[in-house]
Amino acid sequence: MSESNYKRWMVGLDFTSIDGKIIQRVSHLSRIIKPDIIHFVHVAKELNIPVYIPEEYKDIVPTATEQLEERMELLIRESFDNDDVKWQVNVVGGETFDALVDWVKKENIDFFIAGRKKHEDGSGILPHKLLRSLSCPALFIPEMKMPGSKKILVAVDFSNHSFVALKTALKLAESGEITVDCLHIYSVPIGYYSTGKSYEEFSEIMKVNAEKEFKRFSKPLGADLKLKCILLEKASPAEVIYSECKEGNYDLVMMGSKGQSSGSVILLGSTSEKLISINQLCMSWIVKIKDEHIGFFKALSKL
Repeated sequence: MSESNYKRWMVGLDFTSIDGKIIQRVSHLSRIIKPDIIHFVHVAKELNIPVYIPEEYKDIVPTATEQLEERMELLIRESFDNDDVKWQVNVVGGETFDALVDWVKKENIDFFIAGRKKHEDGSGILPHKLLRSLSCPALFIPEMKMPGSKKILVAVDFSNHSFVALKTALKLAESGEITVDCLHIYSVPIGYYSTGKSYEEFSEIMKVNAEKEFKRFSKPLGADLKLKCILLEKASPAEVIYSECKEGNYDLVMMGSKGQSSGSVILLGSTSEKLISINQLCMSWIVKIKDEHIGFFKALSKL
């Protein structure tokens, strides 16, 4: 898993009912991927003391922080059972989004994990907004995850990011009886008629070629993998992926944050964000190659 070290994890907690599920899942994953440290972070807006509060009352902040940290430790010890991994709790003040993104940068985080609530409110973590700003892979665990299934679906477009996502999925599958399936979504280009082929004929040509490309793409991984190709017609790519997760009873869906070309970045980025916003049934793991966006913004600054 060299494309992302997955050594320094950050887990967002907010003292709601989903926290226990998140901690249990993190405990399980930490046995497979083996991070060096896990930071459990809670953002407490109430730690922001207005400037007009007298100085003698400002010592309530350390006291409140200690109480919240003790509460977090109790919660984590109830659900986290991997004694081989170092972890620590951190309570920070500020607005949730800004505080979490800042912590990722400050602690050089390799992997971000948070809950995906059924009904996000103003105080909750906003997954799609975080996904857009994070420089590392992210896993979102829904409140209403389907139980029991040990199946991973990887959405592939034969890009480097898809390869990393598939490689990561196969690493997870090494831990036990877990199946990994692949999904490729394609569409017929507008100019297909100039080839003299019908819509249906050109669709079949694209499908056949996608299956050939998948064999080339997955060969270095040495795994016997199943690919399902779906023609995109009315639904969005995110809706197709979500529908497949639901029908196949998948426990986890994985995809890259970028596509085949620079022109695909916004499209695939919006697909992953849309998937996060609608997926309430299984976990969503969005693979990023850490800090790659920094090079992109440096390039923009030179234009």
